[in-house]
Amino acid sequence: MANKIAILAALFPLLMSCEQAAEDSTVTHNPDSKDPGEVLVHDAGFRLIAPRVWSGHSTEIQNSTDETITLVIANHGSHPVYFNRFDTFRLALKTESGEEILFDGGRDGTRAAPTVSPLIEPGATHEIVFPANLVPSPNGSEFRLSGTEPFGGIWYFDGLTEGEYFLQGIYENDRSKIGDWEPVWTGKARTRPIQIEIRQSPEADQ
Repeated sequence: MANKIAILAALFPLLMSCEQAAEDSTVTHNPDSKDPGEVLVHDAGFRLIAPRVWSGHSTEIQNSTDETITLVIANHGSHPVYFNRFDTFRLALKTESGEEILFDGGRDGTRAAPTVSPLIEPGATHEIVFPANLVPSPNGSEFRLSGTEPFGGIWYFDGLTEGEYFLQGIYENDRSKIGDWEPVWTGKARTRPIQIEIRQSPEADQ
């Protein structure tokens, strides 16, 4: 219980920034019909954007600027469509050897946030933003890649060491109508992997 309280306290600034990030997830028009980095599923394109290098201390929490991990969803169909935002997006992380790191976290309560995207016109995109940071693991000798999601939950990958990893986004929804919103896109997509590197911050050696 004490460990969970400590985690929530450390991530409180991220929870605040997540609320702003959800408000800033706007619909924009993309002049290109398709992005080579996208994965196309049922007329929707999915692409993950994240920093390629993550630096931090394994022994102390830094007062650094939070990073963001963003899922960009594009409507390549011929009709407008909504996208379900609630508990539909998560991350996957693998080592260079292909070992999958456990994606963990939780939510003590649900924060008010848009459950469904605005109506996405053909050729337009929508973003789901996860504020994130590299912080020490509870054991004090490894790293934790952690952050928040728009509905007040926290997530993390624990027990990370310096090196290369592959990060992916997974989006899945099976509800074609949510309240008065329809049609809502249904299906499952896994983005192309992004190679990221975790480094010990240079200041840690001084």
